This record gives sequence, structure tokens and C-alpha cells, in this order.
Amino acid sequence: MAFKAWSYSTPGYPSCLSLNPIDLPHPPKETEIHVRVQAAALNPVDLQLMNLPIWYIPGLRYQKGTGADFAGEVIAVGSAVKKWKTGDQVWGFTLSPVRCAVVISAD
Repeated sequence: MAFKAWSYSTPGYPSCLSLNPIDLPHPPKETEIHVRVQAAALNPVDLQLMNLPIWYIPGLRYQKGTGADFAGEVIAVGSAVKKWKTGDQVWGFTLSPVRCAVVISAD
């Protein structure tokens, strides 16, 4: 399955955003779930991170994800996860706003 994510590597919302192909780690680690995002929000923290001038530092030029707030469907569950199962509708947020990404299926 092909996936894409909204990401950026330079400052300057909204022109910094681009839709890029990504590889997902499969299967999820034992305590992780994979969620097919059906809705996501760009909140004030996302916008502030995109506009920080520090992205010009060479070590920070990698692609950074967006959309820490999301809702969607569980598509894979790690072996130690007991609370959720494939097909569950979930919502949440990530505490790693620079490493997360709103991921959409290209299929």
C-alpha cells in the first residue's frame, strides 16, 4: 500500500508544506498501533513549529511531519496491545510534533 504525508523541511507556513511519499514501518512494534488518518488538525503549535527560523540549521533540514491531532481507523495492532483492535475508530494526539505525520493512503 502506498502512503503519502504532509511534511516540510523549511520554515514558512503554508508554502513550506508538500505532500511526499513515505515508507511505513511494518508491522507495528508490540506496544504500537497504526492508524489510517481520516481527519487531522493543524493546531497553533503546528503552525508555530513551521514558522520557527531554526529550520535553517543543517541538522534540522530533514522532513518534519504535521498534524499532531488526528482521528481515524486502526489498521494494525502490536502484539501487546489489548485495548484496541483492527477496525476500531480512534482519536488522539502525538507528543512528538516534529516526528509525527498526517499520513494518507494513496490507494
